[in-house]
Parts: sequence; structure tokens; C-alpha cells
Amino acid sequence: MYPVLERDEYKDKKNLIKKFEAAYGNEQIFKFAMDKLSSVRKREATAFSLYFGYNTEPRTLKAVGEQMNISVPRVRALSNTAFRWLLHPKYRREARKALGYPETPDD
Repeated sequence: MYPVLERDEYKDKKNLIKKFEAAYGNEQIFKFAMDKLSSVRKREATAFSLYFGYNTEPRTLKAVGEQMNISVPRVRALSNTAFRWLLHPKYRREARKALGYPETPDD
């Protein structure tokens, strides 16, 4: 249903972060969602942030694994979980509502 990161395949991962921000409506809502994800699923949010370069430079799955001291398949699994949470309409809706933004038709 949602895209899954099968391989270290995104050449322009910063561009993907911009697409997430656009899906949320703006950077503030996406930042709130990332902060919320960090509070409830810290390892998933950390793997996603490092791999996609949210607030940093993107890294490879191997580099993230070395930094977090976990295997590449585990980095991939954690990133996939974060990816799905951030793409889920319910999660976006909750982030918008918490910041007082109106619902959008795609919610």
C-alpha cells in the first residue's frame, strides 16, 4: 500500500523530505509530526532522519547502521516503519489538528 524502502535507492533524499513537507502542508506541521514520531518511536525516527537527511546530510543505510550500531536490514525496517507512519493520513491529520490547522480534503 505505502512505498517501502527495499534498497538504498533514493538519489535525492532531500527532495523526498520536501515532498513530505508538501504533503503535510508546510514544514512546521511536518516538524511537529517528526517530533511526535521521535517521542513515541525514537529509533524509527532516528533511522529515518539519518537516512533521509532530515536536518542533516542524507546517509547510506550502512552508515546509519554503523552510527546506530545496528544491522542494515534493521535500519531499513526502522526507516520503513517511520515512512509508513509519516505517510498515513491519520498521522498527518493529527499533526494538523494539534497545531490548529484546518483539515484538508485529502485527510
